[in-house]
Amino acid sequence: MYKALYRIWRPQKFSDVVGQQHIVKTLLNSMILEKISHAYLFVGPRGTGKTSIAKIFAKAINCRNTNKGEPCCQCDNCLAITEGSCMDVYEMDAASNRGIDEIRDIIERVKFQPSEGKFKVYIVDEVHMLTTEAFNALLKTLEEPPSYVVFILCTTDVQKVPATILSRCQRYDFGRIAISDLTEYLRLVASVSGIKIDEDALTLICEHAAGGARDALSTLDQCSIMSDNQVDEETVRTLLGLSDKSLLAKLLTAILVHDIGEIITILDNTEVSQDIRQLFADLLKYAQEQMHMAVKTNDKHLALRLSELIINGSATISETRWSLSPRLIIEAALIKMALDERPPMTKKTTEKSAETSVIKETKVESKVAETQKAIIKPADIVTDTVIIDEPPVLLESGDGAQVLWDKVLSELRRMNKRLVIECAKNGRILYSKGANTVIAFSKNGVFFKERLEKDDYRKQVEIALQNITGNETALAFVIEEEPLSAPPKPTRIDQFSEFFGVEVKNI
Repeated sequence: MYKALYRIWRPQKFSDVVGQQHIVKTLLNSMILEKISHAYLFVGPRGTGKTSIAKIFAKAINCRNTNKGEPCCQCDNCLAITEGSCMDVYEMDAASNRGIDEIRDIIERVKFQPSEGKFKVYIVDEVHMLTTEAFNALLKTLEEPPSYVVFILCTTDVQKVPATILSRCQRYDFGRIAISDLTEYLRLVASVSGIKIDEDALTLICEHAAGGARDALSTLDQCSIMSDNQVDEETVRTLLGLSDKSLLAKLLTAILVHDIGEIITILDNTEVSQDIRQLFADLLKYAQEQMHMAVKTNDKHLALRLSELIINGSATISETRWSLSPRLIIEAALIKMALDERPPMTKKTTEKSAETSVIKETKVESKVAETQKAIIKPADIVTDTVIIDEPPVLLESGDGAQVLWDKVLSELRRMNKRLVIECAKNGRILYSKGANTVIAFSKNGVFFKERLEKDDYRKQVEIALQNITGNETALAFVIEEEPLSAPPKPTRIDQFSEFFGVEVKNI
């Protein structure tokens, strides 16, 4: 009978584990120092090694011939645990056995000494699926189990695990496996398994697996069967339902040159079977790749244009998640992207003398125009949103303003306004009194300023300020000629790496 790759390559020793080195090292040390806890909680995304490491640890603490904490994988205990026939290691899937009866069965088993090894190990997968009654029944045993019992609880959704359970376990957080580690691992698997695979195909599989080794192995397995062990990028895209890069290039070009007719033509010619949400997600990924290239070549205008497209597109993906007509939303979003061309950045000019500077005056935003007298240091700021017609007195600045702005950012986090935060944290409060507040950005922060000036973003910042101060607030935004001494601290590359979970290298 055919055996899937992910089963063949399931790690049997700590040294076989891909990634999660911080967890492996800690568990090995606990073996060497003989400091075995009574309860462990393994937290992380699916396919990152939680149950595999739980079984390895079960073997290690029951192995007759450990070597620096590693199980020998040859003694009777190790072989029985590997085969799933060891009476002292009990594995339960809480997703399908989530009731109080299953937990009562465990509680009864706990009373008996191990029959073969030193420890009885209970591995409960997807523990967050247990009912409230089941958690309550488990609680007492988990708190004071016999000395020969070890619980290993695994979950992909730790928020659903009661705090009373969390407090009684040693917690280990499993991260997504780095693409570089996963690529190297898959290359080894393909070589040993006689699968010929292109580097582009290998990279695409690892990116799509999103840090999960099991998903990556399953995809490689399917691709090898589909292509008779000759895997190229086209094979992977076909299997995963991903869009062809030439199609993505045409669509992105149509957006950038404002060719709405071409956008409609491309969508009309797209196969009915094509998942429109997947096409849109692929477009954003492709735009991200092109943004990185624009940054490398110092094409600032293109990089800003693409970054705005990605941010707007990410919001659209969220809107379509529960929509019955995602195509309508995505089609409208693509047309809007084509129409929303950013004007080229204008050079800001100042005429400086030995003691003063002339600051340009332009139209005032409607809410601020009637009352705002901006408080701005001469020679430092160029503005396109506030009129400055008299020497100011700064009413709130320095540490006080920074403290207030930090509170605003914290309030936005509480409100879960992630995209607003990413823009707002690049500015600072220059002036705040009563109902009027001026937010300043460095000359490199034009993009973030313009985002916050949009009604939806501006409104969220105003709400956050009102929640903190108790007063209604009207916002104005300015650009400072010199870099700010306060934020922004992260570079734009750092921000987009954080946004989309892809590391940008060699920039």
